Order: sequence, then C-alpha cells, then structure tokens
Amino acid sequence: MDSNHINKEFENLWHKSHPKKATEEKEAAWEKFNQEVFKEKKAHKTPYYKYAIAASLLILIGVTGLLPYLSNENSTSTPLLAETNIVKNPTTSLKLVYLPDSSQIELAAQTEISYAKDFKQNRKVHLKGEAFFNVTKDKAHPFQVDHKQTTTTVLGTSFRISSPIKNKTQVDLYEGSIQMNVEGSTKNWLIAPGESFIAEDDQVKIIAFNLFKEFKNAPLHELINYIEINYQYKVEFQSDKINKNITLKIKKRESLGHVIQVLAQVYNLDYHIDHQQKRITFQS
Repeated sequence: MDSNHINKEFENLWHKSHPKKATEEKEAAWEKFNQEVFKEKKAHKTPYYKYAIAASLLILIGVTGLLPYLSNENSTSTPLLAETNIVKNPTTSLKLVYLPDSSQIELAAQTEISYAKDFKQNRKVHLKGEAFFNVTKDKAHPFQVDHKQTTTTVLGTSFRISSPIKNKTQVDLYEGSIQMNVEGSTKNWLIAPGESFIAEDDQVKIIAFNLFKEFKNAPLHELINYIEINYQYKVEFQSDKINKNITLKIKKRESLGHVIQVLAQVYNLDYHIDHQQKRITFQS
C-alpha cells in the first residue's frame, strides 16, 4: 500500500470523525493535520511506523470527537421520567381530589394542580386556577401551595386560593392559621381565620370577611340555593316544605355533611347523598 493511498484513507477517516464541521473548516483542519504528521524531512520518505502512529491518533481523535454526538443522541432518545403527579379539572363543576396525606382539595373549573410523587415527605402543591384546601395536620411536614407569586404555608387548616383577575392572588382563611410569602420579599404575613390576604402586582393588603352565612327567618329555598351554588349538589326537597322559613347560622365553608344533618334534624327528615350523581334527596 503506497503512501498516497494511506494518506487518502486517513483523509476519509478524518472527515467521518468530524461530521458536524463545516466543509471549509474540515478541509483546513485536515491540511493542518496532514502537514504536521505527514511532512517529509529532507527528501526522506516517512517511515511506515509513523503512519501507524498517525492512524492510531486519528482513530482516537475520531472516537473522542464522536462522543459528544453520541451523548447528545442518547440524552434526547431517553427522556427523564416524570417525578410529579398532575391533576386537572377540565369540567365546569367542582372536582374533589384526595392527596396521599388525606388532605382534600376542591378544584374549581379549569384548574390544575401538581405535586411530587414523594408527597408525604414533600407536601408542596403547585396550583393553576382556584381551589379550596382542607389540609391534614402534620407538624413534621408543613403543607405549601405555590400560586403565581405567592407561597402559602400551613400545618393543618382550611383556606381557599383564587385569582379574580390577572396578577392577583387572594387567599381566604376559614380555619387554623397560615403564613404568606410573596416572591421578591423577605417579609412574612400571618393570617387568622376570617382574613383575606390579597397580593396584586407589588401591593399586599389584608382585609376581614364574615366567616358565617346567616339565614334569618328566610325561605327554605334560599338555603337550598346556597347549597346548590356553593357545594354544587342538586337538592330534592318535599314541595310542601319548600316555602317554609328557616333561621340558621353556618360557617361559609362548613362541611356539606354537617349542613345536611342540621337541615334533616330541623325538619325531621331522612336523607340520601348520591356522590356519583351529586344529588341530595330528603324524604319523610
């Protein structure tokens, strides 16, 4: 095998080992390598063993040069496994979600939450939309909700997070206590039941709201409407009692079961709750 043939083989190997280089750049690099490795000294032919050394060198360069491309190919063909659970509510009604720690979340329409698979040790929820939280107490693992620019931290409590308009987050606390943080601020706000924390753009304010809903000698159908709107369960009540009046004071986020029990006792009725159909039926 003559030197010209060997030289040509080396040139082919060089170009194959640098597939990403532009043509002019590869040619220039080859010429430089060729001049340094294969140059003749004083009319003496280059000994054959130098071609072997050069070949070994080229193979080493070729393999090394290909490693980044092989690495990139492997990284794109093997995607990372998902480490979070995502729950969406694409419907127009509330969706009840139970987390691994038994905490409950009522997702409003078009709302999404995500949380880590190791949730019991890392109780953090990312919220997009509006939701009501009833958090199970766990002092060793505080519960956090990230929503836009705010972080809500609790041990065990009931609260609602909403976003009435863009760039605005409102947190209404019904039970327990929470700590609020805003991105870019080192200040912490402690919120008590009956207070709303409102963050809008760069402004923060805390306002009071009434924790209770009161019916004073009101027609029963007003209470039924309240149940259907706030709990999104259809209520079937006997027509002969529908126009009777009632006086009742309940927490605005009282559990549905407790409200139904009180209503059944007041009118001495039995009831059945169909959670699948979201329907409540009262009967004698």
